[in-house]
Amino acid sequence: MGAALRRDLRERYGKWKSLRKRFSRWAKAGVWGRAFEALI
Repeated sequence: MGAALRRDLRERYGKWKSLRKRFSRWAKAGVWGRAFEALI
């Protein structure tokens, strides 16, 4: 991933560690599974 893209993502979504924590919490809560089921 290029530096410019990383900077843009950080400005928009926050630090990578915060994103990882959010992703993990959503995964444990079943958010991703429900989202994929809704798409099918």
